[in-house]
Amino acid sequence: MRAILVIVLFGLASQNSLALPSTILEPPLMYDNIDSALDPVLTKLEALENREAEQTIMVSTLQSSYDNILEKLTRIEQQITGLQKDAQLAVDMREWLEPTEGPVIEKRKERLVENYERIGSKYYHIESNEQLDWHEALAKCKSLNGSLLSLKSEAEWKAITARLDKTLSYWVDINDRETEGEFMSETSGKAAPFLKWDIHEPNNIAFTINNENCVELRSQYNHYMNDINCFNKNHYICEENVTVVFI
Repeated sequence: MRAILVIVLFGLASQNSLALPSTILEPPLMYDNIDSALDPVLTKLEALENREAEQTIMVSTLQSSYDNILEKLTRIEQQITGLQKDAQLAVDMREWLEPTEGPVIEKRKERLVENYERIGSKYYHIESNEQLDWHEALAKCKSLNGSLLSLKSEAEWKAITARLDKTLSYWVDINDRETEGEFMSETSGKAAPFLKWDIHEPNNIAFTINNENCVELRSQYNHYMNDINCFNKNHYICEENVTVVFI
């Protein structure tokens, strides 16, 4: 750097025919003067570089701390969401298992319903022998003074599926026969209040004149829901709209 400055100064002197002071022409003295002039600048530059390095380290540390805090907050949010779901499931289960209709005096008198078994506060007929298509199952449940199962909540779904044969599939009343993709409860005529689809379902994969418009609780998939052709043969579940009676 110093050598470059000397060359520049000599070049300027030659072009302008100027006589350079002897203090500049004498290299040792010139170098001493440049050193004295540059030392404060170099010191400041070094200080700035050190400060920049410290700030870089500080920013990296802060970023790492921020990432750790964000990760912890995400885990906490996930835990809160899980607890909220568990709490809601507990409420649903309690409401479903403890019917509010009927007076309670001392003890419960269970009503015996022919062809049905009590699960929670309702009665169900789980047919694991006969296989019918969806329309036939609908009619069969009506002949048993009931209706094809209309699931209302996850609590009910869990209680029912715990009683099912894992190797068998069962019809429920959900379907989208009227409008593709709008799954309705045949019992109520309204949108199905509860859906628990298997992965990649519903997919309406049977692209024929009779598409997959009816819903089953599918075997070997923990009885998650699957849309399937209504004319397939399946087992079925009926429910009787009877609340447990208290006396």
